[in-house]
Amino acid sequence: MDPNDFAANVRRSATRKGQAGCLSYVAFCFAFTVAQAVEPIIAPYDIDPPVQVDGDLSDWENVPNAVTLNSAAHATWQREDWTGPADLSATVRVAWRTDGLLVAAEVTDDIVQQPYAGADIWKGDYLNVLLDTQPASATEDGVIQLGISPGNFDKLPAEVYSYRPQGQPAAGAKVAAKRTARGYNVEAFVPFTALGMAGVKQDQFATFEIGVSDSDGTPAAQQTMLTMGTEKWDTSRARMLPLVFGDGNGQAAPPTTTLPLVAAFELARGERRAVAFNAGKPGSNHEPYLFFRAVTKAASATGYCSLALQVLVNSEPIDTDRLSNRGPTATMRDGRTLTVAEGNGRLLLARSPDFTTTDHHPDYALADGVKSAEYELYLGGLLRDGANTITLVNTGAFDEDYRVAVGDVEFRTRPDTPGTRAFKSAPTGELPVLAPRASFSRNYTSLKQQGATITFQINGRPYRVESKFSTPDGRWVTAGNAHFRHRRKVVRHNEWLIVRDTFTNLTDENLPVMQQHTVPSGDAATGVWLAGAKMPTKSGRHFEGGENPSAFFTTDNGGVGLLALNDELRVHSTLIADRGAITLHDPFFYLGPRATYTSEFAIVPVGEPDYFAFVNAARRLLDVNFPITVGFAFVFPPVHAWSDATLTNWVANKSATYLVQSNDEVKNKNGHYARGTDWINGSKTNHINFLSRLRRLYPDKSVKAGIYFDCFLDTTEENKQRFAADRALNAAGQHIIYGSHAYLSMYIPTLQPGGWGEEMARTVDVILDGLKFDGVYWDEFTQSASFWVYSHRDGCSADIDPATHRIQRLKGATPLLSREYRAAMVQRIRDKGALLVVNGAPCTRTLGRLKIMSFTETGSISHCRKVQLYCPLALGDHLTETSEKDAFRVMRRILEYGCLYSWYGMDFAVPYKTLTEHMFPFTPIEIHSGYVIGQERIITSRSGLFGWNDQSDFTAYVYDRDGRATDRYPVKKIERDGKTYAEVRLPEGCAAAIVRAASASKTVKTKSKSERSP
Repeated sequence: MDPNDFAANVRRSATRKGQAGCLSYVAFCFAFTVAQAVEPIIAPYDIDPPVQVDGDLSDWENVPNAVTLNSAAHATWQREDWTGPADLSATVRVAWRTDGLLVAAEVTDDIVQQPYAGADIWKGDYLNVLLDTQPASATEDGVIQLGISPGNFDKLPAEVYSYRPQGQPAAGAKVAAKRTARGYNVEAFVPFTALGMAGVKQDQFATFEIGVSDSDGTPAAQQTMLTMGTEKWDTSRARMLPLVFGDGNGQAAPPTTTLPLVAAFELARGERRAVAFNAGKPGSNHEPYLFFRAVTKAASATGYCSLALQVLVNSEPIDTDRLSNRGPTATMRDGRTLTVAEGNGRLLLARSPDFTTTDHHPDYALADGVKSAEYELYLGGLLRDGANTITLVNTGAFDEDYRVAVGDVEFRTRPDTPGTRAFKSAPTGELPVLAPRASFSRNYTSLKQQGATITFQINGRPYRVESKFSTPDGRWVTAGNAHFRHRRKVVRHNEWLIVRDTFTNLTDENLPVMQQHTVPSGDAATGVWLAGAKMPTKSGRHFEGGENPSAFFTTDNGGVGLLALNDELRVHSTLIADRGAITLHDPFFYLGPRATYTSEFAIVPVGEPDYFAFVNAARRLLDVNFPITVGFAFVFPPVHAWSDATLTNWVANKSATYLVQSNDEVKNKNGHYARGTDWINGSKTNHINFLSRLRRLYPDKSVKAGIYFDCFLDTTEENKQRFAADRALNAAGQHIIYGSHAYLSMYIPTLQPGGWGEEMARTVDVILDGLKFDGVYWDEFTQSASFWVYSHRDGCSADIDPATHRIQRLKGATPLLSREYRAAMVQRIRDKGALLVVNGAPCTRTLGRLKIMSFTETGSISHCRKVQLYCPLALGDHLTETSEKDAFRVMRRILEYGCLYSWYGMDFAVPYKTLTEHMFPFTPIEIHSGYVIGQERIITSRSGLFGWNDQSDFTAYVYDRDGRATDRYPVKKIERDGKTYAEVRLPEGCAAAIVRAASASKTVKTKSKSERSP
């Protein structure tokens, strides 16, 4: 039987299920239930030492659960052609490891013949292996089908051919076969990655089948087949047998049981649907779960909708930390991270016409095999004996009128240990030592430069950086030419190499000079990051605009990063990954007539395969480990109605020392929140009253106040004539507005006298000199509604045809056009002795050198990567925080990116102090995933031995899963090798602050490093 018949049947089955609705659904579930009634196969874990794939099956003898196929009952395909065990019989085995699947068969066959290779091996003697890791899915995504051929034991080698999913030789598979007196032995190992899988877990349920196929005739053709199952063979997916991935003893917990509740329904905005069911008594060691699929209806895959669906169990919102089949965040194929669990039972949904289209989108599909429309929630402790109700509500997020489609609602039970699904206990045993790097010796060798190529080694592995530059005749070159002169200087440092490329335009015209710097990885790359976003497929493209202008990849023993340094290259940097190779690309640069320009980038080699090793080296290079001095929090107009006690309690529990009034205190004549000139001329009564109140409540100025400021946006219609020269125009010559808000217009601030920049300087003067506030919060510090404008030219940016390399149109980058103005304004604010906090990391090195306290917004939690190479601070998530528990969850999430937390929302009370109590001041030394080490303190959600590589004393504070201070997990002081460590053992979901004794909090100064060229 042609294996492709099976794949086609799966597609047809999935299509029928989607079209036929409830009837087909019930039929499918019935078949699934029948399959589970069969005693499941237990695939044992292959314990160390692992079996060797060499055709010798002696090392399989201790692997349990072999299955013998030697009776007519197993001859399920053309039984009439099977003449007995001497004709065909087999002992088959299957096992697993964390990285792949193992299959072996000892086959008795009186006539062995396999004249075919590739997709035709099914016509000869071979093993037909079927595995479905998603047996309840409506699609074929979880179906794997392998053909394992023994070859002909001469010139035709053994092989593994993947009919599903790739339809090609299985990459990375190992296979071996040996001829025996009675037939042959064959064994194979197939990596899960070759099958498009992230892997499997112990006790995971799947379905499975192995067929041993025989070909005795001439010409070779499939004659008969023995299978593990005894039902007549057909191409039905439900024909497969239940399988559980077990332990090394070949034992496993029973598989999941499923009770279908509702096949499909839709919810209009604000509508809810209650589903009643009787949970019954779960089996021994079983725990309850709710599964369903859901999307917001759209004509095509168009992204995601936050806060779209709410889930209630017996009328109570379910804590979305209970998501069991996916994390609270998800990463798209383009590297961006989404917040899936919104708190208060609310979930993010894909915008899609069905439950699968998004999973095939080049950008919106999710990494690691996560299905965009599938949700499973743990119900342990929430259910009653007998009748229960699940309610799904279309929450109508953001007043959008959308319909929610829901399908395949199921109640499931499966083996689990109560309480351990969501949270792990504190670790016991040896802990890792987590302290900042103590020395900075050179971590690369054999540095050589030849033309535009630089080579070096890390831990004995060779690397090279290849550069090339465009010419206006459509070519790429690696050296000077008739169009420009090129000179390169490479400057050595212990942790990095600085590469300076100087170009001189030899022509009398504007000269486009694109550049690409590439580090090939071959097949060695184990991980790839662009602008801090990990690329699931090791391929991708990012235009970052300069906030994190880096590309990095790891190998098994090190890594290499590229980092743009000078302003123009940072702002233009386009980061590319191609199957592990990384490229730093500037596709926008042009050089004026006869002008000279020096581009500068860094090569950062690291001696360990760790993205954060690169981050911390880059932070030292950029000299961005400067103090974060205050605890930031927004205040909004409702605060004016609060009592003094409410306000002071709110401030104390947030541990906030810098309160900023946002942009909704002043309105213009049209009723819009005022910006620009309208704000200057508007009533400041609310500002004045708020400051007066704070001065009364905090006469020592221990809590300071600031006001919102934006230098790009204006709501004053008359300014379109008054500052016509400063209007930001798009390529069509239209004034750029902020999203759909036509009343918010964008301008470019410069140092031109009488221009828009001077008008915005008046705003700062009003805040600090007129109103006497303590500081400024500068929103959209680097750019606003548009990164590129066509009304202004920055002297280096252009649209360049990637094929002809010719300039199409000159333009300006907002961060470059406003660079000098913003630098002058920062100094103006500081000269007044005022506080300054900005939104967004500076895109340019010029602004970065000013060491400005800044944060990033976390409506998308992956935005945290944008500040990893500057001030590692993130604003709370205004989309998901509805309680202090939500806020603490966000604190832990941003800590995974090596960031600290600033408060955003005030829509909820904060009844107790939490982790921010001991977060500031903080002067970074190193940042890592899950913990950050500063001069004054260490903040962590990880367990470990934490210290500063000295004898510093400390006080530790631990916070439980709700963010409350607790003494349940005491931190011990450990002395080891003359150094002091904090022994932190945290259960999952907790966090700790280790505050260094004041006398030990000294700034570590990095020794200057000599420069020399290779």
